[in-house]
Amino acid sequence: MILNPAPAPNRPVDAGLLESVTLLTPNESETFALTGINPTTTEEAIRAAQCLSGLGVKQVVITLGGNGCVYGNSNNFKHIPAVKVKNVVDTTAAGDSFTAALAVSVVEGKSLEEAVVFATKVGSITVSRPGAQPSLPYRHEII
Repeated sequence: MILNPAPAPNRPVDAGLLESVTLLTPNESETFALTGINPTTTEEAIRAAQCLSGLGVKQVVITLGGNGCVYGNSNNFKHIPAVKVKNVVDTTAAGDSFTAALAVSVVEGKSLEEAVVFATKVGSITVSRPGAQPSLPYRHEII
């Protein structure tokens, strides 16, 4: 199961739920709500991802907006920078488009790293356009 815990939970998340999650995709505020760690640096994001892994989550991708994301499992976490966007127009659908692209890639059999790279490209195009649905890119725009 893929879980995007949006919006940030305002109460503790059931441990049994987290143990059943195959891939968790929190943003910065959701990560803070789940772990009490504010991932303002790559090191803090990795520490938070390790904490989530310790709660039973199999794979974690913490999105960090313009700072990219931290992804991995157990104690093997890496940072991937964001694709630089000259003109950020609207971030409304950024997280949703990222998670959707990640899910598509995983279902297609891509590795987590390949899926994160693809999702990062999708997110970068999404924020460069206005609106939620109209901002979503077609696959040919990513490739």
